[in-house]
Amino acid sequence: MLLTGSAVTNAQVRVITRAAEAYSHFKLRGARLLNVNEAGIDGREENVFIFSKAAKGARPDSMYLQRYTRDKSGWIVKADTLLIHAGVIMNWDARKGFFDGDGDGSVDAYFIYSLTDADLKQQSVHLLFSKGTVFYTISAFATDGYQKSRYSKNFESLSPEIRKRLADAWEQLDKE
Repeated sequence: MLLTGSAVTNAQVRVITRAAEAYSHFKLRGARLLNVNEAGIDGREENVFIFSKAAKGARPDSMYLQRYTRDKSGWIVKADTLLIHAGVIMNWDARKGFFDGDGDGSVDAYFIYSLTDADLKQQSVHLLFSKGTVFYTISAFATDGYQKSRYSKNFESLSPEIRKRLADAWEQLDKE
């Protein structure tokens, strides 16, 4: 029993990169695939995070994040969210993280995106965090020089370990 508990608390998140074609069987909400991230914990959970957007040039711009999790019957949508903006939504694909912050055997994932005006001048930057079926955000805006962080109403419901991990990633982010 002790050995099992130790294995769970020390579980490592595994991240896999594949060509976009490998995910053609997933039903996208958007018209265009932006990127895919596969992350899991061996023997516990497998996830695929898919970002897609509306057709090129669509206004307002919209971006979808779908979190698929494999269960006994196959891949199911565990959570999804829609972002809408009058300008352009920019996905910062190189800025993301995967971890199991509270040791529950489920992948916790964050992604960074920004909102720009039609001329691509950045207006705000956002951290979008996925835990289970729920999304949380941290945001900062150009109007105050990205000095004030704003948190979603549900952010305080996260464990202290996860809030600290996200706050550390957020503070290290070059928001401009």
